[in-house]
Amino acid sequence: MKIRSLLALAAVLALASVGFAEADERMLEDPKASGVPAPTYQYDAENNVWEAASLARSFNVISEELGSLTTSCNGPCLELPFANHISVGQWGQLTLSSNYKYWEVLKPGKYASDSVRITVASNSDVMLKVWIPDAEDQFVDDLPGYPDDHGYTTTIAKWAYISDGYVSPTTPPNPGESWGRGTIDETNGALYEKSITHSSDLHYGQEFTLWEMIEVGNSNSVSDYFSVGSVRLALQNLAEWQDPEDGGFLEE
Repeated sequence: MKIRSLLALAAVLALASVGFAEADERMLEDPKASGVPAPTYQYDAENNVWEAASLARSFNVISEELGSLTTSCNGPCLELPFANHISVGQWGQLTLSSNYKYWEVLKPGKYASDSVRITVASNSDVMLKVWIPDAEDQFVDDLPGYPDDHGYTTTIAKWAYISDGYVSPTTPPNPGESWGRGTIDETNGALYEKSITHSSDLHYGQEFTLWEMIEVGNSNSVSDYFSVGSVRLALQNLAEWQDPEDGGFLEE
C-alpha cells in the first residue's frame, strides 16, 4: 500500500516538473462552503510569539471524496487519508525611494529628471500606474489683472516615463519618445502605465525608475507650482475569495 502510494506521488511530481500535471480530482471546488472555521495564528518573529492571524484563515472540512472518517481492522497498522488544501491569494508590495520632487528653474524650457526609484514585488501579474497632474500656481491671486488678463499660464505641464532598473537609461528619452501624458477626470497631467509579468524576480522585488519631464513657458510667472499625484500597483490575479476593493478576505 505504501509503495503504491509513493509511486503514485512520484508520478504526479514527475508530471508537474514537465508542466503536464492536472489538479488532483479529490481537491474540492469550494471546501469553505462545508467547512468549520478553525482558530488560526501567525508568528510574530520580532517578539517570538504566536498571535491571532489577520492574514490567513482556515477551515476544518469533511470530504466525502476521501471516504470514511473511521476505520478498524485487526492488522498492525490503520490508515485514513487526510488532505491539505492551501489557497494562496495575490499580494503586492510597492516601495518608493522618495515621495516629493522639488525643482528650481531659471528659464523657460523642457527639463527631465530621474524622479523616483520604484521597487515592485508580487506573486503574480501586476500593473504599475503613475499619475502626475500638472503643477498649479499656488499664488494666482497675486497676479496683476488675473483672471481677466489671459496672458498668464497658471500650470506647468508634466510627462512621465518608467524605465527598467535603477540605471537604465542613464539619460531620459527624447521628448515625444515613450513619454506618457493623458487625461483623468478632465485634468491634464502625466499618465503612464507599465504591465509587469509574473516572474521569479518579481517575487523578491523588481526595480524601476520613474522619469519626469516638465515644460516651463514664457508665460509662467515667478511663483511656486504644486500638485500631488500617485504611484499605484494594481494586482491582476486576485483569488476569488479576495475582496476586489482592498485585497482582504471577501466576507460572505
